[in-house]
Amino acid sequence: MKGLSVLVLDDEAIVRREIREFLSAYGYDVHEAALPSEAFAFLSRERVDVMLLDVRLPEVDGIAVLARMKTEWPSVEVIMMSGHGDMDTTIAALRGGAFDFFKKPLDGLEIRSSIERTKRYLALSGRIRTLEGTYASLSDDVVKFAGSIIGESTAIRAVIDRTLRAAASDDTPVLITGESGSGKELIARVIHYASTRKENAFYPVNCPAIPDTLIESELFGAVRGAYTGAEDRAGCFETAHGGTLFLDEIGDMPLEAQAKMLRVIEEKKVRRVGGTREIPVNVRVVCATNKDVKALIAKGKFREDLFYRLSTVEILLPSLRERKEDIPMLARHYAGYFARKLNREKIELDDGALRTLAAYHFPGNVRELKNIIERAIILCDGDMLSEHHFPLDAAQKAQAVAETLNLETLERTAIECALQRSSYSKTRAAELLGITIFALSRKMEKFGITVEKKI
Repeated sequence: MKGLSVLVLDDEAIVRREIREFLSAYGYDVHEAALPSEAFAFLSRERVDVMLLDVRLPEVDGIAVLARMKTEWPSVEVIMMSGHGDMDTTIAALRGGAFDFFKKPLDGLEIRSSIERTKRYLALSGRIRTLEGTYASLSDDVVKFAGSIIGESTAIRAVIDRTLRAAASDDTPVLITGESGSGKELIARVIHYASTRKENAFYPVNCPAIPDTLIESELFGAVRGAYTGAEDRAGCFETAHGGTLFLDEIGDMPLEAQAKMLRVIEEKKVRRVGGTREIPVNVRVVCATNKDVKALIAKGKFREDLFYRLSTVEILLPSLRERKEDIPMLARHYAGYFARKLNREKIELDDGALRTLAAYHFPGNVRELKNIIERAIILCDGDMLSEHHFPLDAAQKAQAVAETLNLETLERTAIECALQRSSYSKTRAAELLGITIFALSRKMEKFGITVEKKI
């Protein structure tokens, strides 16, 4: 999406400047406004895709600005920011239609990641609106989801059909399984935005990123004094009320929290940690995992009753190895995408490049293919990508690993490849893998991977 336009509305000049400088380096078209009136005037004359909106502003507050945005400029996605990130404000923002919410001081990489997710939603939203209630008449063009889910393979068509059928029943829990990088969160967002819950919050939670000691308060909320430093706060279920709660990597959730989550799903009521009052919640739960949940059940690490409650509808995403016929289409799509993003002329892939990619097993799946294409275009001087632009040193190793069908081995290989490609920067490796540094550190400890001696 060339020239994605971002408008930053914040009364602090230094905040606006830092955001503009950071995002401009990634090719975004960034504009600034210090007052809501300035932002509204700009919106009246210019196209804007995403607004970064501060909560505390002169003239009117950010929640009021958000309400007007959803009325007059509903196509603009809003990401809210606040230096006073109380939970009530977060809930008001998300219920008001904000795409995301961040506390100050801001993390540039998190903001960029949110905008990337927003871009994918913008690509999906137009098509998904036309699909509402009409999944039975799914067309070939819609299968591609405007470049977000690309492919014509039988496997992908089956996934899309099941996804839209799941979306049509907006209370049924869904379990999405598949390897890392196969697009599980994207499927979860399609389920939400193609359902009647689309006007309410889609609230993603990365379970491995939450310490075990805090996961219950994050999910269910807490009351003041429940533990040292605890304040009254809503949890994820309350925040996602009316919408969809997406629990990513559910297989990493502690058993005690699993038992309480099962009760909340069945009773549709939540009790905050340390509290006695039961609070009604209306939430659709969509979960995802790259683990073999039945194997976890056999080892006593996952509750069988919770598994069957979450997997009323199960969607298994195929790995890229299992739909190799989609690789040329995906490769050409990302070549065009990054050429536009980097202000390059149209870039093609020759037959040798396509053969090389088709022979590779992609332990990192579509996410890895995207990164490989981006790197090749950056290093390519001409307008044609050839075999030598794809030095896939790990191809043989990945192929041997893939043939074992061992997900943990694949995960370890993906982490090692990401560390190698990022010159052993954990921050960059986490970004390549699409996980937090905390989650990466936990996985590295699990697999005994260290980087100190390679720095």
